[in-house]
Amino acid sequence: MTNVFIVGLPQSEQSRVESKLLKRRLKAHIIPCSWGNKGEYVLLPHPSSAIHLLWKYCKTIGDGFEDARIFVLPYALLPEDVAEEIVEMSAMGAKVVCFEQETDGWPFLKRRQQLDQPTANIVTQLLLEAIGGEEKPDNPSAYIADAVANCPQLVVVSSAVATCDLVSKQRYRFVRDGIDALVELIGLKGRTGGTLEEFFGERELDLAQSGGDNIKLEVFLGGKSVYKETSCVHLKKGDRTAPQNCPRIYYQAVALASGYYVFLLYVGPHREGDFEKTHHLESTC
Repeated sequence: MTNVFIVGLPQSEQSRVESKLLKRRLKAHIIPCSWGNKGEYVLLPHPSSAIHLLWKYCKTIGDGFEDARIFVLPYALLPEDVAEEIVEMSAMGAKVVCFEQETDGWPFLKRRQQLDQPTANIVTQLLLEAIGGEEKPDNPSAYIADAVANCPQLVVVSSAVATCDLVSKQRYRFVRDGIDALVELIGLKGRTGGTLEEFFGERELDLAQSGGDNIKLEVFLGGKSVYKETSCVHLKKGDRTAPQNCPRIYYQAVALASGYYVFLLYVGPHREGDFEKTHHLESTC
């Protein structure tokens, strides 16, 4: 398994990047960064420890530096000793890639500006492509399963994703972007600071709140009905073509006493017909 070294990855993206690289048989040694109290990104657990983590990585690549692969993100200040060591390693054969803001698609951050989730998604995508080439699209079912594992309040109701892999491959990104946006909505507890149309529109997603299928959802907690609503709200891509090229993501978002949830009701090719669904939440949620 090949080892790579990543400096300055936003901490919120660490587990996601590690998981994606493991699928490519790559093990990531990561120095994450987080928002500091001075309004800037700093390396964790402390900038002074970065040099020790770099030396630790060097022990995993054997003699010489020809097998070293180092990727430096442009959002946290690099300690001088680390910068000098990386330059020396590059001169001795290491592959070193230092990304720059506003170059090759890398997002620009103003002073005292934090990464939002859409920008973090771009950072992760660009990093993964730089490390291992353009990522092959995950099947929607695998992507949704991964999202649910990392965000239990994203709930797949019964057979909601049974046909999601039938959407055309060129629409896989729509499904991934839609799921990412719903996970972000959960993190915000629905407080987007504007309308939902604006929220999804900023992420280049089309929200439909009329037309489509009417889906009745009833949620039970501890045997008691805690939510009952009929809605046609969904994210959509494409119209008036083959169903697999017009995927839909039907969902209902609701704040319950046990937390803020997004219930996935249908993800897959365009369909027609109203239906009902029931879900029982675990009482420990």
